[in-house]
Amino acid sequence: MTKPLPRYRPAALADNEAARLAALQSYAILDTATEQAFDDFTELAAQICGAPISLISLVDKDRQWFKSCLGLEASETPRDMAFCAHAILSDELLIVPDALEDDRFADNPLVVGPPHIRFYAGAPLITPGGFRIGTLCVIDQYPRELSPAQCSSLKRLARQVINKLELLQKLKREQALEAMARHQTSNALRHQQALRALNDIAGLPGNDRLASLRCALALGSDYFQLPYAIISHIVEDDYEVLLQYSPPDTLQDNQHFALGITYCQMVTERGGTIAIHHMRDSVHAHHPCYTSFRLEAYIGTPVVVDGKLYGTLNFSSPEPRREPFDEAELEFLRLFARWVGTMLEQHLHDQQQRSALQRLQKIAAHVPGMVFQYRRRADGSRHFPYISEGVREIYGLTPEQLNEDASPVFGLIHADDVEETMNSIQQSADTLQPWHHQYRAHHPQKGLIWLDGNATPERLEDGSLLWHGFITDITERRRQQEEIVRSRAYLQAILDSSTEVAMIATDPVGTISFFNTGAERLLGYSAEELVGKTSPAVFHVLEEIETHGRYLSTLYGYPISGFEVFVTQAQKVGSETRQWTYICKNGESRQVRLTATSIQDSEGNIQGFLGVAIDMTALIETSEALLESENRYRGMLQNLPGMVYRRHADPLQPFSYCSDAFSDLTGYAMTQLSAQTPASLIHPADQLRVQSQMEEAISHQQAYDISYQLLHADGRLIWVQDRGRAEYDEHGQLRWLDGFLQDISERKKVELMKSEFVSIISHELRTPLTSIYGALDLIHGQVVGQAPAAMSSMLDVAWDNSQRLCQLVDDLLDMDKIVAGKLSIHPRRQPLPPIITEACRSSSGYASKYQVHFHIGSLADVEVMVDSVRLHQVLLNLLSNAAKFSPQGGRVDIGTELQDGQVKVWVQDQGCGIPAAFRARLFQKFSQVDSSSTRRTGGTGLGLAISRELVEQMGGQIGFDSEEGQGSTFWFVLPVLSSTGERAAS
Repeated sequence: MTKPLPRYRPAALADNEAARLAALQSYAILDTATEQAFDDFTELAAQICGAPISLISLVDKDRQWFKSCLGLEASETPRDMAFCAHAILSDELLIVPDALEDDRFADNPLVVGPPHIRFYAGAPLITPGGFRIGTLCVIDQYPRELSPAQCSSLKRLARQVINKLELLQKLKREQALEAMARHQTSNALRHQQALRALNDIAGLPGNDRLASLRCALALGSDYFQLPYAIISHIVEDDYEVLLQYSPPDTLQDNQHFALGITYCQMVTERGGTIAIHHMRDSVHAHHPCYTSFRLEAYIGTPVVVDGKLYGTLNFSSPEPRREPFDEAELEFLRLFARWVGTMLEQHLHDQQQRSALQRLQKIAAHVPGMVFQYRRRADGSRHFPYISEGVREIYGLTPEQLNEDASPVFGLIHADDVEETMNSIQQSADTLQPWHHQYRAHHPQKGLIWLDGNATPERLEDGSLLWHGFITDITERRRQQEEIVRSRAYLQAILDSSTEVAMIATDPVGTISFFNTGAERLLGYSAEELVGKTSPAVFHVLEEIETHGRYLSTLYGYPISGFEVFVTQAQKVGSETRQWTYICKNGESRQVRLTATSIQDSEGNIQGFLGVAIDMTALIETSEALLESENRYRGMLQNLPGMVYRRHADPLQPFSYCSDAFSDLTGYAMTQLSAQTPASLIHPADQLRVQSQMEEAISHQQAYDISYQLLHADGRLIWVQDRGRAEYDEHGQLRWLDGFLQDISERKKVELMKSEFVSIISHELRTPLTSIYGALDLIHGQVVGQAPAAMSSMLDVAWDNSQRLCQLVDDLLDMDKIVAGKLSIHPRRQPLPPIITEACRSSSGYASKYQVHFHIGSLADVEVMVDSVRLHQVLLNLLSNAAKFSPQGGRVDIGTELQDGQVKVWVQDQGCGIPAAFRARLFQKFSQVDSSSTRRTGGTGLGLAISRELVEQMGGQIGFDSEEGQGSTFWFVLPVLSSTGERAAS
């Protein structure tokens, strides 16, 4: 008989399970839509581990839910079957090579059935707080192992998943704060208006609390802009529409539904507020209420009466909201619900009292409080002929203690209330009018409580008086009334503190009835000057009133003037918002945005009007100034001889901004700007050079000046000069590049003509000049005999100048070859130090001539791939420049250093440094720091331009560092060759 496999064992719960679940919930990631960022993790894990299935599993209370699922159709599985529930019990990787050989999983439905798991490896997702909320796991249907590298990669990917969750959590918090700040200003006024209206409703006279609640529902519906407003009463699974405010022929009071097909089911299950602005896009789109009624927007919260759940206060709409509910709206709903609960408590208490009175008319039965007969005899003695058991609740005494003597009751009355209570009883005795009095008493167990007494006196034949009545404990009611009073005072304080918003209310005929602190601050009038005395027209411009009156008259077909101009729209469509000019008390004009609404009672009758004005003067002035500045800026851009742009450092990103010259320069219309990138406009042959030079400038936080060929829309190539610099934020991070692009095609043509001219002249001069120099050299060397003394100085001058002219011609010819692309470079592998040493020896004549000393420092023993002749030429140029610009007796240092697979060769002088204004064009042809006719040092201005071309053609880079007055360091870097002849890896 085959031995049965052992039952699979569900994983134990972690010691900190409650805190772990709280940490999981804090990410708000459960039941969210799939995201490519997380799918990338599972795809990468599957590729690294060679597994067909990869999951990001989050272990909830009773399930494991998959944020990303590769190779598996399910979105979640029960927790007791989950391999991941075992994996989160340790910080280490859980590897199950063969599930059939593991007692924990051998009989697991996921092993013996689909997806037939045989191999499992899971890396726990560990939060910064140390909670293991799930795993990144890979699964195979065949037994296997993971290599150490695969295990390490899986752990690293798990850490990256947590980093992604942390970033999402931070982003959600920032978005919430941003949304709150964005809506705070606009919602504050609406919130205050709603609270003020709710406060006014609470203070309406009369006892019809249900009518007040219905009026409040209308207020809430208007506040949330949701047409369906309901106060429900929930008993088990029965949902009763206790009161509603909704469109006609939709809902009715006392209508019943099954709780399960209402969104309020979620409110009762979670015991808190539910707010969903677009149900179709939420995880609750499958809820029966959505499928039955198609309500897109919903916000609801519990209503508590006497400490117990009574039902809900909720608002909904078949149309989605554009924005989620913000914290101000949620707080308003909670405050609204507490007020509704208080009103319902009072309503229920009133019903209880009325019922008790009705029962007392028939029998003296147990009712809340105590029922009594109180008798005062002619001799002044007093007792209770009858008193119900409720006296225990009211006074903590028994009926037997008071049947013969009522004194113990009066001994419990608060000392401050004794005299007033006795006077009220005496007044009732003198007038035989009903006795009603509220007072405090010391209950032996409850402490100080508030009591409400009601009784009717009757004079008996023996001259005594007998009161029939009842006394109830109203401590809780008094507390609620005091809370309501405090709430109203708080709301009033909020209105009074709204100093940045002017709130002005009038009666139906236009007389000002309310003028808040904000209005006083804006207009300069005090409330005493205007309330009850005048209409808002006193601070309006008459011409504006007449103009708007003519518009409304045309709109509605009858004359509208005077105060009606301000309130007609509020009467007809609920509100009107428009700009007006206010004239302050001091004569100053202020531009305001005024919203006028009607104030209505529970019957819909207009009781007055409310105007809320926000001062827009500063904003309007700022907007006009900005517009003027923008127009001036655009006018300047249009007059520039090129294109101003802003772009990303990445050349594959489109331009952020281009001036209108973009069309003239590139041939593309401005509407095509978003489709063009810097890379798409630069000729392919120039792209690497341009990007390299731009990155070099950015790395040194310097401006760049680059010339290259641009691809015109019609296929032409045009030469442009690109000048700009990078902009950084306060943290030093690169934000964007701002630059100016100018067409230099004509300049390039002129340069080409000049180059051709120089080339022709150089070739024509070289042959005769060589002969002249050779002859002068022979004479100067006294080969043909000693020259006369009178000619000697003139021969020296001629020999020196011919030498310079030969050097100029050689430089011009080299530059001509470089421009034509014909300069011969023959690189080969060779050691670097001998080339440097030989160059210093060859330049010793310069050192002697300018009386400076060459000092060779430490030279790296490396090999490079260079043309030794051309590298010797570069070094000669740098050494001769250093000698020429160093002071007499100065020192020129030469050295090398290794850095990231390259060798840096540097020549440092002690000269005057390079002026900042000249540095950008130092490597340009014919550029000299001192180009005047009286300059101290000679030179062609071509040496550095030739050196740069030679170094770059040998795979290197050349540059300099200089500080005025401190000397300069010229350097170039070359790739170092490894022992195999390859370039050393960085």
